[in-house]
Amino acid sequence: MNKKNPQANEATIIKDEIVKDIVAINKGKAGDAQLRPNMAVLIIGDEMECKNKLANLEKEAKKVGIDIHSYICPLDSDMEEIEAMTECLNEDELIDGIYLYEEVPEEFDYEKIISTIETSKNLNSSLENNNEEIKIAKLFRYCIDIMKDKEKNSQ
Repeated sequence: MNKKNPQANEATIIKDEIVKDIVAINKGKAGDAQLRPNMAVLIIGDEMECKNKLANLEKEAKKVGIDIHSYICPLDSDMEEIEAMTECLNEDELIDGIYLYEEVPEEFDYEKIISTIETSKNLNSSLENNNEEIKIAKLFRYCIDIMKDKEKNSQ
């Protein structure tokens, strides 16, 4: 146990639980029948900057078995385009959860965008003001929980 960084320990514990959950969900399922959580990440800004910001999230998601689908909206997007994107993601049955990258440029209304994301898919609601590592782990945990609920309800 890392006594110097208890937040790193908490993130590791959460990530280990996620891996165990994915294994348990897929126990006895073959190939194509196996489930993988799918998380959409909506990010607004310069494409190169956005890709840099997404790199760590994508790396960590791969470690625990979550598929990330990135949707980059350029700075010249308007609210109608962003609302259309969230509506499409809300309706997409493949997507278990939607995360709006929190560093929204000031010309966009973060709360208004969040309000367009269906409550049952809104991953931002699960986050508190934690360090980045715990935030990512909790984000993944919430995505898994949504997928598990969806799987339970489909049986």
